[in-house]
Amino acid sequence: MKVVLEVRQDLSHPVSLKGINLSGLFTLSRSEIQKVPLKHLNRSLSFGEIFTVNTAASDRDEVFFSGSTRRLNYCGHGLNSGRVIIEGNIGDYAGMEMSGGQLVIQGSAGDCLGVALSGGKVGVQGDTGNWCGTALAGESKGMTGGVILVGGNAGSNMGSAMRRGLIAIAGNCEKYAGSRMNAGTIICQGDIGTHPGIGMKRGSLVTGTIGTILPGFKPAGFADTGWLRLYLNWLQQNGFTIPPGWLERSPGRFSGDHLASG
Repeated sequence: MKVVLEVRQDLSHPVSLKGINLSGLFTLSRSEIQKVPLKHLNRSLSFGEIFTVNTAASDRDEVFFSGSTRRLNYCGHGLNSGRVIIEGNIGDYAGMEMSGGQLVIQGSAGDCLGVALSGGKVGVQGDTGNWCGTALAGESKGMTGGVILVGGNAGSNMGSAMRRGLIAIAGNCEKYAGSRMNAGTIICQGDIGTHPGIGMKRGSLVTGTIGTILPGFKPAGFADTGWLRLYLNWLQQNGFTIPPGWLERSPGRFSGDHLASG
């Protein structure tokens, strides 16, 4: 089933899709989708008041968001199947607590993309904000599975408290990337920013360029590139551009953070 949701007008305030698993729309009729409740400011509204809703038969389950989507928060919250496509920018907390399915953002995303992700695939053509792939507020575990692919840059604290999965950034990252990592893989093709990997215990943090190495890290020779080539080949097969020469590189390796028993 194909569901098309077009924002009726430019929203003056954020609209929350929190608690709305878009996978559940595939079993509803057009009139039932229009009646799905949501919150906007202190008001209780319905999908039909925010979106023009259209449905069509399809051999794959897909939801398309179009129009002025930049103020939609929590889009794809709890997604577990199907594909959600945003034809533009999206707000904060997109893909939060996803466990399956695919979220495709054809613009840029706000803060907290893929927070508490446990499965599925999130793809962003543009940039993303701070706290991508991290933990929910007050929780100790960040991303525990799944894949996040960002075609542009990422903000600060990307992959903080990560436990499993893959985050790949085509551009640059800001400070504290991979802080308190406990497992998983982060690949940043550009500059990783300041203080990367602070407090990390396990996991792999790969970067194109890096400035100052933190005191808790020490040289450990060169990395075995076999596993890295597997990741890079998989990324290429999934439409991610790999810089020339990356498949032939033998990157230097550092171990740490030894100030956190890493």
